[in-house]
Amino acid sequence: MSGLTVGRRCRHAIVSAALASALIVGGCASAPSYDPDTADQLQQQVRDVTTASAQGAYDEAHTALLELEADARDAHARELIT
Repeated sequence: MSGLTVGRRCRHAIVSAALASALIVGGCASAPSYDPDTADQLQQQVRDVTTASAQGAYDEAHTALLELEADARDAHARELIT
């Protein structure tokens, strides 16, 4: 097992997930087939996750990340993003 504490592992997991989400959602703004309002909403949620994580508010970041995932899945199901 690595020498990372539980808090640091949690932080790394949230930051990694936020970065992955940012990369996925980042394409929303430049892809003309995406609904612009949906892209803006998802990008704001990525910023919220990143900000909470950077501030050490890991519970808040985790909740925001779960909401982002649910909203992204919903948007995909409604074909607002592909």
